[in-house]
Amino acid sequence: MSAIPVQSLRLLASALPIACAMLAGTVAPSWARVGPEAYLAARMSAANHLQIRINEVTSPEGARGDCMVTGTVAQVFRGDMARGAPVTFAVSCYRFGAIPKNGSILWTDYDALAAAQYLEAFMTEGPNPAISFDQIEIIVHPREWPYCSSNALSCETSAMAEPIASSCTLLDRALTLFGLLGADCAQPNGRPVSLPALREH
Repeated sequence: MSAIPVQSLRLLASALPIACAMLAGTVAPSWARVGPEAYLAARMSAANHLQIRINEVTSPEGARGDCMVTGTVAQVFRGDMARGAPVTFAVSCYRFGAIPKNGSILWTDYDALAAAQYLEAFMTEGPNPAISFDQIEIIVHPREWPYCSSNALSCETSAMAEPIASSCTLLDRALTLFGLLGADCAQPNGRPVSLPALREH
């Protein structure tokens, strides 16, 4: 069995205080204050549904805050933006070790976002669109159809959308996700399946 990658350990470690706090009742899910219908409405009413190539991500000031993302539109499913158009927008980020605040914000792990190449987003009108109610998802690559549904609060896990060896069971894939298996159940390019950004739901 291969050693557990440091990045996986960091992401797992950052998840533990959140889980413990929620079990203890000190951190409530964001839907405790804003119902899921608000997030669904944001998706359904978003002027733009895009996949974006990430060019640069700036870190938040302090433990939590806005990361400024600069990128290029890679795919358009709905809206007034064009492929190749440059975009700059804010994403609600938190640093490793910081417990996301209670409330309606869906926080994205800064390290995961900074390491990502693409994301999918529901956004306001262009030419300077903003994220609608934190409705973004880190994805592996753009494609002709979306990973995220416009009429449900779900996103297909883009890592699992990649072809994976048929010998890999669901348990094997889960162990690979946390770095407990080698490349046999990895992405086709040999890289381990990436952990998704930790989100406060």
